[in-house]
Amino acid sequence: DARQRGIDRMGILGSVFNFLGLGEHNAPLPVVSSGQRVPLQADARGRLRVAVETSVDAGGAAARARHQSAPEGATAGLASSSPRSVVTALVQNRSASRRFLQLHDLAASPPAAGAVPVASYTVEGNATLPLDFRALPKAFATGVVWTVSQTDATYTIAVEKFFVEMVLQDPT
Repeated sequence: DARQRGIDRMGILGSVFNFLGLGEHNAPLPVVSSGQRVPLQADARGRLRVAVETSVDAGGAAARARHQSAPEGATAGLASSSPRSVVTALVQNRSASRRFLQLHDLAASPPAAGAVPVASYTVEGNATLPLDFRALPKAFATGVVWTVSQTDATYTIAVEKFFVEMVLQDPT
């Protein structure tokens, strides 16, 4: 009986390993057809490579916007070009340097160099910063633009690899 349980555990464990994908690095990404299975893609450092995606529900009751700086080092992203409130954000600084995530009340990106943000958050090098405003969502009257800056008080362009994911909602 104990031996049978051990075999069952190995079967479950084997299924888990078969489910988990291994990343594969390809300098130029492969071209795939609809429905074709492919291995997960990794960057040159072995980190999972993800695509930029933005989606808004048709009813406008809530929006979820995902933004990722391009590998070349984009410094800003437009989360919303209309009034929204930021509910949560997850920020990953993939560089070794301390940088600042800034939020601007604008309908277009990027802001001018030297622009003063509505809010600024310190993100240490190679760190992840979760921001949670569910108790009191941070409202933006014009739109929501995020930037990566070298300084806290004003937008000073910082070319870094950042990942920013925000959950937005209509302002209340």
